[in-house]
Amino acid sequence: MPALDSESSRTLFRDKEIDIVRRLDLPTNSTDFRIHTENGQVARIREEIELPLQLKDVSRTRNDCFPKLVVLCIMGINFLCSFEVGLDFASSEWHFANRPREQYTFKEIREENTN
Repeated sequence: MPALDSESSRTLFRDKEIDIVRRLDLPTNSTDFRIHTENGQVARIREEIELPLQLKDVSRTRNDCFPKLVVLCIMGINFLCSFEVGLDFASSEWHFANRPREQYTFKEIREENTN
């Protein structure tokens, strides 16, 4: 399940998901910049992909990054802006900006402690 990080400026994928995306043979762009991750690490980005995504009934093609991550995917502020998503943390809901009365609930994921 992807993680949503409204403080992340980019949408990012981990290695396993990058391999899946590569098999789709979608266009990629060479780049070279660094980002700071939430845990304080610096990740070097050397490639972006033009990735078609769909959220409910809204589709967009976006440029997303390929750093090494521990989580499946981080959906950043660029994803939220691209899809024009409004967040209401007080009620744990989100909506599309042009349909504010059509609310969706955040799906809460709890990881089991296996220790």
